Amino acid sequence: MPPSPFPPPARPEIDWRALHRIDEAMRQEVNATLVRLHNITSSEYAALSALARAAPGTPLRLNELVDATSLSQSSVSRLVDRLVEGELVERHPCPDDRRGIHASITAHGFEVALRARISYLSALRQAREALANDRELAPYTARLFGDP
Repeated sequence: MPPSPFPPPARPEIDWRALHRIDEAMRQEVNATLVRLHNITSSEYAALSALARAAPGTPLRLNELVDATSLSQSSVSRLVDRLVEGELVERHPCPDDRRGIHASITAHGFEVALRARISYLSALRQAREALANDRELAPYTARLFGDP
C-alpha cells in the first residue's frame, strides 16, 4: 500500500484534461457528421480542404497534407489512397523528386469538400453549444471560443 494518498490534480492537469475532453468531443461530433452526411472522415475533409484551398491546378506534396491533417506520413498515404479510390483526389509523381508524390483534388472532390464544409462548420457550432452547456467545460469553452 502506498504511504499516503496520491495528491489531487493540480490546475495544469485539470486544464489539460478539460482541453483534451473539448478536443475529443469536437472531433467526435465533426467526424460523425461528415461520415453520416458525406461519407468522409474529418481527416479526409482536412486533406480535401487543404487541396481545395491550394491555387487552382497546384498539387500538394504528401508532406504538406501531413501538416494539414496532423497525421503521420504513412497515415496520409493511406488516406490519399482512399481519396483516390473515391475519385476525390488524383495522385501524381513529383517531377523534381523521384520519391515524392503530389496529390490534387478532382472536380468531384472539390464539390464534396464544398458541401462537406457546410456540415463541418455546423458540426463545430453544435459541438461548441453542447460544450457550453457542460458545467465543467463551459468556462473553458467560453475562454477558447467566446460565448456561443
